[in-house]
Amino acid sequence: MSFQFSRQHLAATALVESGFSRWTRRMTRGETAVLTFHGLRRDGVEPGILDCSLHETVSTFRGICAHLARHYEVVTLERAVGEVGQCQGTDRPRVALTFDDGYQSNLRLALPVLREFGLPATVFVSTAFVGRELLWFQKLDLALERAPGERLTVAIGDAFYDWPLNDESQRRRALTELLAALKKLTWVELNRQVEKILGLLAVDISTHWPEALRPLTEGELRELAASDLVEIGGHTHRHPVLGRCEDEMVRDEILGGAERLNQMIGRQARWFAYPNGGPGDFVGRKSAVWLEEAGFEGAFSMINGRVRPGVSRWSLPRYGAPRSAREAEATVSGAFEVVKEWRQHFKRRAAL
Repeated sequence: MSFQFSRQHLAATALVESGFSRWTRRMTRGETAVLTFHGLRRDGVEPGILDCSLHETVSTFRGICAHLARHYEVVTLERAVGEVGQCQGTDRPRVALTFDDGYQSNLRLALPVLREFGLPATVFVSTAFVGRELLWFQKLDLALERAPGERLTVAIGDAFYDWPLNDESQRRRALTELLAALKKLTWVELNRQVEKILGLLAVDISTHWPEALRPLTEGELRELAASDLVEIGGHTHRHPVLGRCEDEMVRDEILGGAERLNQMIGRQARWFAYPNGGPGDFVGRKSAVWLEEAGFEGAFSMINGRVRPGVSRWSLPRYGAPRSAREAEATVSGAFEVVKEWRQHFKRRAAL
């Protein structure tokens, strides 16, 4: 367990066990916290990838769902957006569940848990991934995990990197720093660098993908879309950071991805999620024109916050995946945010 995870877990435990999160729940009626997962992985099975943060274990996900089903009203995105500011006669705050990219585990592992508790969810799909093409960051994860070499030395822009690859922790650190550097590049330059790095790592990633990394097939996507619990949304075609793309590329990724997705599922996708989705990763006002043209009703970012009155439909907030039921409680109850606001307030007061 990393220090960061330990600190987050300890903070969540304190907020939950003290009863603080039960108090903050009362402040969030009429708002919805949207959680973002990616894939899941089986308990006790080696994942075969470096970035396990995108693939929680089934037992962790089940524990989170059990807690949410017990203490919250888990709603569809339609209700999260359409009923913003409304309490609907319940004293339980609302939460919505989403998954990004289109992993096979959304069907094989997540859907049975959702069925167990009767919880709705939305899966945002990158259509190139469903078409059996690894997304750029997945390629790098798999290549670094399998690379036979002991170092990766590469220049990216004006920066020079030299990462040791002697063990898994070093490879994971290399991946984290590499992805951060690449996300700052234009889409064209990012792809050029990815191909260069794959050549330097000199490893075959075309076959034998680990279970956690496998995408939905088109048939599995249609099976998932046929579930009464799951809605399918758009997530571009190739998962570029839209804020690093030329306008024509943004348009093609939104409209082209939506057209492919609608053909795959046989219906109009209503919701969209920006890849990466942080500040500067998209321009909501500009993208809204193409999103509306594609038939979407709203778009979600990865900027923390709640769906509440006054939030734009084209830059709706989401939280990342909690690592435990206690972290889920501290997040969706608003406890983490209240503590953060208090800290900022006291810092401002101290600076006066």
